[in-house]
Amino acid sequence: MRMQNITTDSPYDTNVIERSKTASQACTNRQDAGNVIPYTMEELNARIDEAEAEIERNEGKTFSEMMNGFRKELSWLW
Repeated sequence: MRMQNITTDSPYDTNVIERSKTASQACTNRQDAGNVIPYTMEELNARIDEAEAEIERNEGKTFSEMMNGFRKELSWLW
């Protein structure tokens, strides 16, 4: 996918784009990035089982609730 050139008269907020790029670079440049231990299949299956049990107990969040939380926490992106 080719990135669109953004000019000063662009409808896009270039500050948001620059902050997003900086945050992304910070995540990929972490010193411990190479030391991440992947989950085992047992751990993944246990987490899925836990999530399904939360849903059955009505403890989960709806998509709308989740997105509202994202918008609140990451308001600088919107």
